[in-house]
Amino acid sequence: MNADQLTDERAGRLNGRFTDRLADVVAGVSDPEIDVGLRDLGVLRSVSLTDGRIRVHLTPTRISCPAVGEIARRVRSALAEAAPGYGIEIVWERGAWQPAAVTVAGRDALSRGGYRVAGTASSCPYCGSEDVEQAGRFGGAVCKVPYDCRGCGSTFDVIGTAGCTAMLPTPEPVRGGSR
Repeated sequence: MNADQLTDERAGRLNGRFTDRLADVVAGVSDPEIDVGLRDLGVLRSVSLTDGRIRVHLTPTRISCPAVGEIARRVRSALAEAAPGYGIEIVWERGAWQPAAVTVAGRDALSRGGYRVAGTASSCPYCGSEDVEQAGRFGGAVCKVPYDCRGCGSTFDVIGTAGCTAMLPTPEPVRGGSR
């Protein structure tokens, strides 16, 4: 291996470590509506560094998520502090976020905060009772559906696109001719 190859290899390793550090910075940014980091919430897809620009790929929990602007602002702020002088590009992926993207650590953090993730066991995050019922179609945010626990009397939210869209009314079929 010649000196140029060694320098290129070393630069590649340094770039990889720096990119990993940047990904950790973004992972530590919390969602403004639910105090869980973006990686654990399954929103962070990737971080790359090319030609002095940091590119962050994110997927919102809902296509119409009102928090995307605040999330982007928080990510930019965290990266500007960690890597001054680099350009920052936020790319919102159009693919659907899935509740399965939430990490185990994310599920634990959500449970401690009084949330459950759509598609997981329907039990109260406070007492563990499975005697729960849906309390409404929409919670405090478009990605939350409220539930009540009959076991301990607590109210909690189930988050996730699948859970929310499942609550939307099914359109009635049109019968007969025109209206």
